[in-house]
Amino acid sequence: MSTQQSQELFFQIDPKQSSERTPGTINILYVAPKENASGYYRMVLPYRFLYFHATFDTHVVGLGKEDFSKPFALSKELELDQWAAWADYMIFPMTTQPLHYLCKAFKSIHPKLRLVMDIDTPIHFLSKHDPLSKKLDQKKLESLEQNMLQMDMLTFSNDRLLDAYFNYFLARKQLEKMPNLEYIPTLFTKLHFSALRWEAIEKQKSSDTTIIRIGIITEVRDINEIIALLPVMEAIMEKYPDTVQFVILGWGGLLSDGSKPLQSIAIEYHPAMRYDRYLNCLYNLNLDIAMLVKPKDAYHRLLDHPILLEIAYMGIPAVISKGCMVYEDLFPEDQGLFPQTHDAWIKALTRLIEQPRLRNTLAKTFMENAKEWCTYSQEHITELLEIFN
Repeated sequence: MSTQQSQELFFQIDPKQSSERTPGTINILYVAPKENASGYYRMVLPYRFLYFHATFDTHVVGLGKEDFSKPFALSKELELDQWAAWADYMIFPMTTQPLHYLCKAFKSIHPKLRLVMDIDTPIHFLSKHDPLSKKLDQKKLESLEQNMLQMDMLTFSNDRLLDAYFNYFLARKQLEKMPNLEYIPTLFTKLHFSALRWEAIEKQKSSDTTIIRIGIITEVRDINEIIALLPVMEAIMEKYPDTVQFVILGWGGLLSDGSKPLQSIAIEYHPAMRYDRYLNCLYNLNLDIAMLVKPKDAYHRLLDHPILLEIAYMGIPAVISKGCMVYEDLFPEDQGLFPQTHDAWIKALTRLIEQPRLRNTLAKTFMENAKEWCTYSQEHITELLEIFN
């Protein structure tokens, strides 16, 4: 798939020319999604799914590039006035940019307009040691909190995150100001993998290979967790020197000081990349086993990890840190795939390496569960109609 085709697949927005209302529809305006996984799953994909449903009319304004130096800033130029009169619901991403005057202006244009903020990142629960916390001082956290309290509705990517913020506002004695809270899960559509032929994926995963490829999907901010598992990787390579290849997606292997902390073993590196290229790269890596390694803290227990949905859809058995927020419908906990110690990691990986039938069984189970539980359906339309009524 070319870069241009990839961008069309993930971030193509219909250039709606008219802001005239169609009688009888529920109009939803998605504001300023970023070209990253969060923007895609929480705004662009729902927009595209509801766009084809007769009950809804949807539009996106302000699709923007991801700015890592300002992770929760909106696009600078947003022309929203005409769309404020059109929309029944205006959905913002999480932002630390003050919205008080914007919200007041939109309400004066359309008094019945419902303002919504989608919450998918538990930044009020960040550890002080997390690199992201350095970009979020107390003033920005308070600004986000005030933005949340000015909304008519907050939507959350998982029910644990919703409960955590309910208790957060309860502890701060702000229940009277708190908007309506709703849970909208992160889901796929059938279009999501339209460029990745499912028959090819299933055939790929059913074939035997001489080299077992173990993929560690990560972010630069989680590198310390990967480095801590070096003894596990060394033990696996010592036991299977000719049959295992470790692959890291999301990091190039170098620290800021130029050192290579994992140089004791041979690893295939694929640095971080734009999301519209990432999924195709993940598919082409042809992984037999995936590892998701995250810190054991409140933030990661509340954070959605779309990578778990993606590897499930691709039929890749996964070994997952116990600290991660896990989709119970996808990954049965009785499979021993949630290690907490080095010995447990080695045992889980060894089991999958030595049992190809188990890998294939888990791959099939994960794929079937993802298609059944994590794909938009008529049932989800009904749930959205109850939320956006």
